[in-house]
Amino acid sequence: MTKRLGLVLLLMLGLLAAASKSAAAAVAIKEPWPDPATLGDVAASDVSFPSTSPFSPYDLGRGKERQPPTTALARLSATAAPPSPIASSTSPRP
Repeated sequence: MTKRLGLVLLLMLGLLAAASKSAAAAVAIKEPWPDPATLGDVAASDVSFPSTSPFSPYDLGRGKERQPPTTALARLSATAAPPSPIASSTSPRP
């Protein structure tokens, strides 16, 4: 029993070390922010779409009374990038 407990603790310690290392790597920003002057071709537009508004996670999936419908508002930003070669090769040809 003691051997099994030691093995479980060792496994949990290894998983904790791996998880903390990957979480720390995810937080680090490696690339600098782009220069705002280079973002001149970004088109932004306001969009809306249907959504629901539950008060808490408990209310999810418990009917319209607990998650009333609402309209979500967002800002969509898209660059005017040239089409990728993959997209053009998979497009239907006339």
